[in-house]
Amino acid sequence: MSKQDPNPRTKKECKNTKAMWFSFSSSFPQSKPLSPLKQSTTARSNTSDDQFPPTHVKSITSTSNPFVKHCVKLRNSSSYRHSHGSVLLVGTTPLREIYNFQELMQNKPTTIDCLFLHENAAVPEEFVESGIHIVRVNSVVMKKLSGLQSPESIDTISLVRIPSTFHSICGDHPQDISKWFPSAFRILVLDGIQDPGNLGTLLRSAVAFGWDGVFLLPGCCDPFNEKALRASRGASFQLPMGARMS
Repeated sequence: MSKQDPNPRTKKECKNTKAMWFSFSSSFPQSKPLSPLKQSTTARSNTSDDQFPPTHVKSITSTSNPFVKHCVKLRNSSSYRHSHGSVLLVGTTPLREIYNFQELMQNKPTTIDCLFLHENAAVPEEFVESGIHIVRVNSVVMKKLSGLQSPESIDTISLVRIPSTFHSICGDHPQDISKWFPSAFRILVLDGIQDPGNLGTLLRSAVAFGWDGVFLLPGCCDPFNEKALRASRGASFQLPMGARMS
């Protein structure tokens, strides 16, 4: 017995769907070019220490450290995050979700630049031989980085690149956005979702239900906001996303 398509559609329906999609996509402005994901040793050497600590730095004990200040600003400011193309990810769970997703898909849309570990914490098993730059920090620095009043349960904070699957729209020149969503069958379009916790939960649900991408209309909060990241548990790095960032 032949296997039947669970979502049968006629050729005419498919043609109409495609036409509607490209008509929809052509009305969007041009996307902002993304910064390179993987940074070479040469590029790192030309970057100031407040953005990437030298590889010989194995521990940080002061909240006045320029790199700590840079990371805190990444957590607090959306414009700063996107201008630097980096996100501060608090906790081990979302980091593991991203790592497992990339291993499963054999695709690495993002790069982990640095891993902050509490001075008494063990290195997560997945990252023992990963080659990721690990920096040990004390409880005071961990609290400053996490922004939490009680960070006792937080052992890991990571500096992660905004994934190549995220596209921020700017300008007024129309562009076909179908390239952003390679298999655009089910796209979750969100409008005016300002609560980062709700946005993160919706992103996590989209991943769980196997949707093909997310588009954020104006009025939505930043999907890389610290609360959105906490609620999404790594989903922000697993879905193609387009957004008009205000």
